[in-house]
Amino acid sequence: MKFIVLDAEVDKCGEGLCDVHLWKNIVDIARIISTVLRGLEEEKEKNNTILYKAGSWNAPIVQWICVHLDHYLFTCALGVYLCAEYTRRKNSNTTAKEKKHKSESLLLYAWEHIPEILKRQKREFRLRDFPLEWQGNKKNRKITKTSSCIYEIVNYFRSEYIYKILPGVYTNIHWGPSGIPDWLSIYWTNSKYQLYCTDIQTKKKATTTKKKKKAPKKKRKKKKKKRKRKKRDPVEVKYRKLERFIKNESNKLELTDYLEGMCYYIGAINEKFALPLSHRSKSKKSH
Repeated sequence: MKFIVLDAEVDKCGEGLCDVHLWKNIVDIARIISTVLRGLEEEKEKNNTILYKAGSWNAPIVQWICVHLDHYLFTCALGVYLCAEYTRRKNSNTTAKEKKHKSESLLLYAWEHIPEILKRQKREFRLRDFPLEWQGNKKNRKITKTSSCIYEIVNYFRSEYIYKILPGVYTNIHWGPSGIPDWLSIYWTNSKYQLYCTDIQTKKKATTTKKKKKAPKKKRKKKKKKRKRKKRDPVEVKYRKLERFIKNESNKLELTDYLEGMCYYIGAINEKFALPLSHRSKSKKSH
């Protein structure tokens, strides 16, 4: 959540922005002010349909607005003047009804309904410790660079706009009927700057093609290797089963029926264990 200030005079800040960044800057300011109103006056603005949903309350620009009345009115005025620049650009070539940005009504509402905590303060017509750079996550953010001079703020944002923001949208840039401002036309007409912008765009395209997110691979479960058992003779297996079964003395009475069926496979079973086979038939004796 951030907005750009390109001129010391608030009504001329929209002239330096191209169409893409003008639309974006208006929406960002509307989101910031809606978070401030919902945070400072929860009961009044709870069921308000004009405002947007609240964003991150810990954002440094939101905390900066809540400090003083001048900061709040500065952001509201900047948003209203940007909306005026929007209507001027949209209605320059058409004779139809005036097109207005949807968030203009929100910004006018915020100008009229100032929070009560800020109303108690006196206007001093100056900015204090405007946050320019910060680090960290949403929860833990540390401001690394601030300034209270409007000219330092403007110079910082102009350098950021020329060398970082504009090259990303170099191919699809349009300004209003007033054209490119003087401070930007010096760079814009220079051939070295145009090469600089094209180089950044080619690097961007290369990185976007490389960094295409692939679908996450499913982790395959490692199959447990089954131990290969040696093939045994069926006669030996049944012989061992008999040995285990005979060790239990309680099962000796039931052995007689079990051994009668096993004598077909093992001929010497009767001699080894010397158990009485009373139920053996004559047909089995022959075998």
